[in-house]
Amino acid sequence: KRERVMKQLMADLHKNAKIEIEDQGLLAYDYRLKGDLDKAIVTYNEAIRQTPDNGYLSIFLGDTYQQKGWTAEALGAYRRAVEINPADPNFYITLGKAYQMAAGTQIGSGEVMSQRTAYAMAGEQLQKAATLAGDDVGLHKTLSGLFEELGMTADKNKQLSEIARINKYQEFVKETQEKAAGQK
Repeated sequence: KRERVMKQLMADLHKNAKIEIEDQGLLAYDYRLKGDLDKAIVTYNEAIRQTPDNGYLSIFLGDTYQQKGWTAEALGAYRRAVEINPADPNFYITLGKAYQMAAGTQIGSGEVMSQRTAYAMAGEQLQKAATLAGDDVGLHKTLSGLFEELGMTADKNKQLSEIARINKYQEFVKETQEKAAGQK
């Protein structure tokens, strides 16, 4: 009986609890989840003012701009994220994908970004990501697919070669460790 009463008490507390989110980044995300994109944008900008060295906030702001169809603003937010975190290959991938999606859309004062320009800019960002991808097979696989979408066959093949190199290295390490373990 006591357990049932406690469960009911906890259920009532959860039902009646009022949670206030104080962190501006989390509050902006909450607005975004609820579909209030305008409040999310204002709140993300406030969070960025409070924590200017957090590139993820700029990524999330860019995502929100994209949801609204504001391509130029999204690209600007993603570029800021890359400036803040220039060693994160995922930020370059995000910027590259945004450029790819910008093909044929209006940016700036009435200009439409051509597919050729958009794909060239996307490819440039993805090449930077590839340089930073290290031995992350998952990133190289992602990049291979993105290069393929852009028609950048040579870059796609470089990623596939990198994946083969990493797999060969990992197999060598595994064999070496198994041999060493067998000699003990």
